Amino acid sequence: MTTLLHDLRYALRKLRNSPGFTAVAVVTLALGIGANAVVFSILNGFILRPLNVPRAQDLYMIERGKNHAGNQSYPDYLDLRDRNRSFDGLAAYSITQVGMDTREHPSPAWVVEASGNYLGMPW
Repeated sequence: MTTLLHDLRYALRKLRNSPGFTAVAVVTLALGIGANAVVFSILNGFILRPLNVPRAQDLYMIERGKNHAGNQSYPDYLDLRDRNRSFDGLAAYSITQVGMDTREHPSPAWVVEASGNYLGMPW
């Protein structure tokens, strides 16, 4: 225990002798801890917690092929929807990047393309 106290005193003396290094070290640690907290909060909210929808265990995603691709063509979606006998309903969506023209500076934007029954689904 005495060696720990000696080490702490030595560290504090060294930090007091070089205030510039101490300030940079403290700011770096503060930014690192802050960024860590933000990333964990986002992951906790979006990934670690269950979905905030009723009967979330009843949501499914249809995949196809050996690589389990989740994307389907629109005609395939229409065929699946019309022949559906297993699910309460089928909806389709796609997240796509588009160019948004503001007449001055076009910029990229992410949009969700959804089938007409997407908002009426019983989720």
